[in-house]
Parts: sequence; structure tokens; C-alpha cells
Amino acid sequence: MKPRYLLDTHALVFAAQNEGALGAKSRHLLKTAAHGEIVTPSHAIVELGRLIEEGRVITPGRPADWFAPALARFPVIPASLEAAIAAPVLGLPHSDPYDRLIVAEAIHRGLTLITKDGNITDSGVVRVIW
Repeated sequence: MKPRYLLDTHALVFAAQNEGALGAKSRHLLKTAAHGEIVTPSHAIVELGRLIEEGRVITPGRPADWFAPALARFPVIPASLEAAIAAPVLGLPHSDPYDRLIVAEAIHRGLTLITKDGNITDSGVVRVIW
């Protein structure tokens, strides 16, 4: 199946820990999408590591074990050079490097981003669903 959607980091966390925290549309999509239709950008995995290290994401047990089922459902895709080059000049109102890389990856690959991030949705630079 060809990817159509890209998970933002918080959407990955919610998919792994608390699907009830997802928006109704994204929750339905995550439950009904075919394998490979929703993917996880490698940038989100790096950001997830930082959030775990900072104590902002807590898992019962080893994080790699906790997130393994979600990552099996939503495979990780590698970072692209095109997204890395485009990220710094995106029309986003803040300079969060992870947001910029994730949004640039979605744009480069022509994917809809699954996010509730108001800074991203309000910018209008990428298609979003929540």
C-alpha cells in the first residue's frame, strides 16, 4: 500500500498510549487504514527520544517495547534530503526543528499530516487531518 498519511510525533504517542486522545477523524483513520497507508517519519522517532529523555513522555516499561506495536502498524520512513533542505524556510510561525522537518517531509512526499498542532494547521502549508 502506498503511504497517504504521515504521523506527527504526538499522534504517534496517542496511537501507542491513548487512542482516545486522538481527534475523531484521525482515530477512525488509524483504525481503518490499510498497512502502509499511514507512516511515521524518522524525525518523529528522534523527537520521541528527546521527549522520553525529558520525561514528557512516560512509558510503562522499556519505550522501544511500548512503541513497537504502533511502529509495526505505522512503519518508519527515512528522512529525505529534500525535506531537510526545505524545512528551514517553511512558512511556520515557530522554529521548532522537529515540526519543520515533519511538515517538510509530508509536503515533499505529498502526504496528509495527522496532527492537532495549531501552529501547523493554522499555517496552511500542509494538508492536515485530526
